[in-house]
Amino acid sequence: MPQLDCPPRPFALDVHGQAETLVPWSAERQEAVARACPPVILTELDESCLRRPVGEPDVMRAQLARLIEFAELPNTTFQVAPFDMGEHRPFDLPVTVLTLPNRQLMTYAESAQRGHLDREGVTASLILTAYHQMQADALSQTASVA
Repeated sequence: MPQLDCPPRPFALDVHGQAETLVPWSAERQEAVARACPPVILTELDESCLRRPVGEPDVMRAQLARLIEFAELPNTTFQVAPFDMGEHRPFDLPVTVLTLPNRQLMTYAESAQRGHLDREGVTASLILTAYHQMQADALSQTASVA
């Protein structure tokens, strides 16, 4: 997920004391988007992520501008899954689908309490299928950044 390039600040809720570890890891992940041979990144963002204010208005404006910059990169696709998808939205939690160099699929689902990494091909294929169905129903990239 694209994030602002700003000095790290304490997490609002750092339950497990992991902010010190997660901030540098997140910065490294952001650098991967701009490396010489970047990964292809297809991003679906629930509309609620855009509508729920986090921080001051200037922080939100900067974050939205960063999303538009991200969408303009040649190796990215950015779409918004609108509220009116209703029950057709297949995921309630963040889900990441990775295609490894050997074409093996891995999925990672995250909740507030834990993350789950799945290397099982059948499960990953089902999640990938649901993701593609969500892509088809989501707003186009042009509509998403408008």
